[in-house]
Amino acid sequence: MSHASFWRILPSAKAALGAVAVMCLLPALMAQGSPQLQFVKILKATPGQYGPPSHFAPGEAIGVKISSYSPPEGMELRVSGLVNRTVGHPYEKNETIALAVLHGAEIKKQNVATNAAEVVVPLSAVDTRDVLEISAWLVDAHGNQFGSPAKLTLDPSASSQAGPSILQKAMATGSGLLNRLLNIYEDVRDAPDPRVVFSVSLEHGKPTAAPVRLPLERAQFHALAISPQGKRMAWVVEEPGQYILWVSDVDKIAPAKIASSTDEIVSPFFADESLLLYVTNSALVVVPTDKPGASPTLVLPFRTVTRIDSATLGAGRIECIVSATHRDTPALDLPYLLKISVSDWKTEVFRLPVNPYYKSYPLLVAGSPFFFAGSEDGVEGIQYFQPDDPDGQISTLYKVRFPGLVALAANGSRLLFAGAP
Repeated sequence: MSHASFWRILPSAKAALGAVAVMCLLPALMAQGSPQLQFVKILKATPGQYGPPSHFAPGEAIGVKISSYSPPEGMELRVSGLVNRTVGHPYEKNETIALAVLHGAEIKKQNVATNAAEVVVPLSAVDTRDVLEISAWLVDAHGNQFGSPAKLTLDPSASSQAGPSILQKAMATGSGLLNRLLNIYEDVRDAPDPRVVFSVSLEHGKPTAAPVRLPLERAQFHALAISPQGKRMAWVVEEPGQYILWVSDVDKIAPAKIASSTDEIVSPFFADESLLLYVTNSALVVVPTDKPGASPTLVLPFRTVTRIDSATLGAGRIECIVSATHRDTPALDLPYLLKISVSDWKTEVFRLPVNPYYKSYPLLVAGSPFFFAGSEDGVEGIQYFQPDDPDGQISTLYKVRFPGLVALAANGSRLLFAGAP
């Protein structure tokens, strides 16, 4: 194989790739001239033409297509895989392993593209057994990533790992809920007029009364969170030169400042009624709200944490899903499951497959409608639908301008949202 390095060689890739399905072919476009990577199916019968990497026929192979190709000295193509070897407890054993490293000369040698403006490298020698997802990216001679990386999910069913039961059922049955979630219009405008916060009490998924405006001043609200029992709330407001995180009981508003920062405070989440997590300055912070100055130090293998998508407390540990860049793969912002012991604050980290539904997890509560902010038939406000409704009938809960920042208690008892009446 000359200068190429491969791990876990597979005699025949056809069987392993027969069920390949695409979750994400190509990230956002980079500036013109910057290499862009994409997984493709190399068609044996039509050289130079490529298809989406699914439903492989005999003689067809998966490959990495590199567009706008201008290799620097010492360039490498790296391929890694998210591997699952445990039946029944998939996210417990997820780990990322190196699948292949190809140096510049080997890339040129293996290139099967007929178009001089692109390169297509077959990966027929890479073993993808037990692999849930593969990633490919380019690095220069100093190990720095450049261009646009690519990801491909090989096992779509793995995307529901650590997800709510509603989502897992939808993944198993092919429910129309999945398509509706992908097309939800969630409006959290970056620079809205100052908004206020509303609260709605729910019983068996239905409002017990009209939404009530909470006695909070109009502000530039950037985030809302509600505790699992619906008794406490947290919110982030932007003020000149800083962001401030507040908490309070919902029924008796008495704001207590938890943190302030010149960097944006992102995605606060209650793990229980008193433990609050949030992200700021690319770091994950845990705060016992009854002891605001006692934030524990978490030792995590991340360069940066982007956001939190869910957080729960049970059996003495917090489980949360975050989006982060790992030290081992600094070029890729990927989802991880964290398990944080509340006795000694030690952490375990597990990679999760890429999944477009993570942001929906906190709103997928059993027995409750799915609430979202958006515009339906020209009506702007808080909308909802029943996840098991085959017709996907959408109704309006409350008409309000600049709707957004929807938060639902884990027990389905209360809904919070922001808007401008």
